[in-house]
Amino acid sequence: EVDQARLRNTDARLTNELPGALSEDVLLKYFTFTQNSECDRNWLAIYIPVGVSKEYVARELNQTDYGDFPSVSEVNRNILRRLHYVLWQSQAKLTIEVNNLETLLMEVAQRSADQNNYILVIYGSRFSEELRELVYQPERHDAFSIHVDVSARGSRSLPFRINNCLIYLVLNSEQEFSLMVSAESFGELRLFRYPDGTLFNTFYRSSDDPLEGVMKTLWEIEMEITDTPVARFEHR
Repeated sequence: EVDQARLRNTDARLTNELPGALSEDVLLKYFTFTQNSECDRNWLAIYIPVGVSKEYVARELNQTDYGDFPSVSEVNRNILRRLHYVLWQSQAKLTIEVNNLETLLMEVAQRSADQNNYILVIYGSRFSEELRELVYQPERHDAFSIHVDVSARGSRSLPFRINNCLIYLVLNSEQEFSLMVSAESFGELRLFRYPDGTLFNTFYRSSDDPLEGVMKTLWEIEMEITDTPVARFEHR
C-alpha cells in the first residue's frame, strides 16, 4: 500500500522551500511569486518523474532515509527551462549580428545607458572565456561601462555589470546568441494552489516491473513576461 503521507510530505516540503529558492535564483528572483487557485487560467503543467522502488513509497517499509527528492533545485531548473523557452520564442525589438566580444559589449553598453535594470542572457560558450577574463582586466572596463559588482556573482552570473545590466551565462546551450531583456518585463510567476494548500501534487504509478514504479511530482505555472527582449545578438 502506498504511503500517501510520505507523498503529501513531499508536496508540503517543496511548497515551503520554493519561495526561498526562487528569491535566491539570479533570474527567477525578478518575478513576483504568487499563488492562485483559479482553475480557468492558462496553466502549464510541469512534472518531474523519478523511478523508485516500491519499497520507497510503501507504508511501513520506507524507514530508510533516501534523501529529499525531488529537490527544490530540480523544480527551479524546470522553471528556468520554461523561462528560456519563453524568451527564445519572443520576437526581439531588433536583431544584431556580432562578430566579437567588443562589439557585443559596446552594443549592450549603449542600450543600457539609461541605467535601468537589464539582464544579458548569453547562450552558448562563444564568449564565455573572454567574459570571465574581463574581471581581471580593469583597464578595459571604462570603455564598456563595466563596473565590478561582487553581489552579482552566482553559479551562472558574472561579478560585474555593464551599467546596470547583469551578465548571465547559459553555457550548456547548443545555440550561440544573446538576449538583452529588461528586468521590469518579468511579471508574475503564478503557481496553482491545490485544495490542501500546497503547490505540488506527488503521486505514484506502478510499472511492469514488480519491484519498481514511477513517482511524479507535478505543479502548474503561469509565467508572465510583459515585454519582448530589447535586442537579440547573433554570435557570428
